[in-house]
Amino acid sequence: MPTPTPRPDLEFEYETYETAMGYSFEAPSGWTVETNNGNTFVLRDPDTYDGVNAVFTLTKQSVS
Repeated sequence: MPTPTPRPDLEFEYETYETAMGYSFEAPSGWTVETNNGNTFVLRDPDTYDGVNAVFTLTKQSVS
């Protein structure tokens, strides 16, 4: 079998995202904030790579 053509490395530029939970962090620029409330923050890559959209989810939950 022939050797597959190598893919170029993914490269990202980053920006700071602020959450309603009081956290901030850097993630790839251009991603879409879907949810940002006191308990959940969801960030989604609008581009599809190999049939997949990357999603970052941060959830806050109280424990006793």
